[in-house]
Amino acid sequence: MRSSLSFCVQAGNLVHHRVGETDEPAIYRIKDDLEFSVEIYEWSGKSWEPHVANDVQVQFYMMSPYVLKTLSTDKKVTYF
Repeated sequence: MRSSLSFCVQAGNLVHHRVGETDEPAIYRIKDDLEFSVEIYEWSGKSWEPHVANDVQVQFYMMSPYVLKTLSTDKKVTYF
């Protein structure tokens, strides 16, 4: 297993919005259901390659409650 300190990653194409909508709001409310996706790449030493993992997490918080979710992946580059 690699340590997160032993490699460099970059995120791109980060998208978030309420379910059924396409615009990214300035704020969310506690009971809002949302969709989130991000592409993650890892530096191979020569180029940016897709970062493939099954334990990428995202955390949203607004005082309380906290929401921590392990993201699903398309096994290529996108996590949602």
